[in-house]
Amino acid sequence: MNVLFLMLEFRNWQQARSLAYPSQLGLVEALRATGATVLTLPVVYGIAPDAPGSWLRHAQRLVAGMQFDQVWIEVVHSSLDAETLAWLTRLAPIRVGFILESLQYSPAVYAHAPHLQGRKELVWDRLRSLTHAVAADEVDADEIEHSGAVRGLWWPQAVPAQFLQPPAAAPAGNGLAVFYGALYGDRAHWFAHPQLKDLLQTPQPSLEHATAYPRHFDELMQAGILHLEQGENPTRETLNEYLAILRHIRQEIFRLWLQSLQSGCAVVNLPSFFNGYPGRVFEAMAAGRPVITPRLLDRPRTASLFTEGEEILLFDSANPEDLAACIRRVQAHPQWAQELAERALHKVRTKHTLEHRVQEILAWTIDDVAPQYGKESTCFAA
Repeated sequence: MNVLFLMLEFRNWQQARSLAYPSQLGLVEALRATGATVLTLPVVYGIAPDAPGSWLRHAQRLVAGMQFDQVWIEVVHSSLDAETLAWLTRLAPIRVGFILESLQYSPAVYAHAPHLQGRKELVWDRLRSLTHAVAADEVDADEIEHSGAVRGLWWPQAVPAQFLQPPAAAPAGNGLAVFYGALYGDRAHWFAHPQLKDLLQTPQPSLEHATAYPRHFDELMQAGILHLEQGENPTRETLNEYLAILRHIRQEIFRLWLQSLQSGCAVVNLPSFFNGYPGRVFEAMAAGRPVITPRLLDRPRTASLFTEGEEILLFDSANPEDLAACIRRVQAHPQWAQELAERALHKVRTKHTLEHRVQEILAWTIDDVAPQYGKESTCFAA
């Protein structure tokens, strides 16, 4: 199995931190665990495919003489043009697009973030050059599958097995619950609510910001872009050296991110634009912390991934008092909270490792075998 992976990346850590390791280089790691050979080519956000600083400008030369069974590519934010998409159609018989965000939103979300209005049209236009699409939002996956134009698969988030950690001990005292994430929409109002102001906090920036890794990331990205802008023709060897450094930085930052999630009595996921369980839910479970997240009313398969009260705590997304009650429950019953975290970690280990998820994608694209997300797998147990 030979795979070309067009990997979305950003030119600075301020932007790149929102794209977690499991959503890009982690996929390469999981593909290689299956025995696949992977050539990774960065696609840097905001740099046009034919621009001097683009790796895509050198793509045809870098892949010359190689044959691919599949191409994997992120299709929401990657800088792509018609010529690049047409080239991909000639490169491999199976071309898989990854959709890491929702494609359709409520009128209220569009009013707050009008730039999202063109997202669905953009992605569907790109899907015409692909054969398969995996979508993080189950509704988008169903719509794509039922369209008949391209195969669609729902893709719950996952964590590489090497990062799974035993449940962390609860912080001293009662401890506060923590939320790490952007304070867009109404999220900031939750922290001002009287029931939550002494229960929920947004800590200082996650632990990687106390290290040199963000600076190293920025320096590496700028050096790579400058190297290309100066007219250098990268070889596969220089590309692999560049990716090895990037992989090390990304892995270490992701480890520090998981450690950051252990700083509170629980990890809270506040209501978001994305319609599903974001990576933060799975990552907090991988870090051994109890997770409290909004109850999903119109994503039944996502809601079935974890059992309420046994592996996850759910609250009404319109009711801050409901979230406060969940946090107090964790604080009042630390042994029960740790057992909940242990059960959630076990489920991630047996059902939601990235290695397991990639095996499911390959089985679907090659043999048309639909994944069974409830089936346990210990092939890659940590």
